Amino acid sequence: MLTCSLGEIADLSMSGMRVIHAGRPPVKVGQHLPLAVQSRQQRLSLTGRVVRINRVGLKRYEIGVRFIGLEPGHEKALVALGRYGFFSRKRADHDTADALSAPPTPAPYRVRDLALGATEGDIRAAYRTLAQKYHPDHNDAPEAAARFQAITEAYNILRDPKRRAAYEQRAKVGSSTP
Repeated sequence: MLTCSLGEIADLSMSGMRVIHAGRPPVKVGQHLPLAVQSRQQRLSLTGRVVRINRVGLKRYEIGVRFIGLEPGHEKALVALGRYGFFSRKRADHDTADALSAPPTPAPYRVRDLALGATEGDIRAAYRTLAQKYHPDHNDAPEAAARFQAITEAYNILRDPKRRAAYEQRAKVGSSTP
């Protein structure tokens, strides 16, 4: 089992983690904090930013954390921790190549309900529509801020020709494998 100072880690990736916390969360969205991801035998010190907090039950909260300033060694260790519950240099080197070839999250086209290869006009129109709908100044729903952030991240990927081409290439490679 993996844990950190916020609670039990429910999901771990190279970019962040989802933590289940019992009781009122001691953090706020946007807060930067030092974290120690721990398995039974190992500990990995990182820095993260809280991106969302959702209530998932009576006195239980789900906290989304995005890692900040990861070094290459940290990325390899996170991949191994997520897959095996421990890390070693030899295993992490092998597995990092597999993890880097996967499409990034959030999937820009899925977040914005666009088809692969959409035009710049379609991308801009979808962004404006969704941004107006989910902007925290116009939508009081608790998940609106996180949804708006995902929409903005997707737009930033799709509007940059180099990042978009790299994403589309990874998506094509990922979809051709069984």
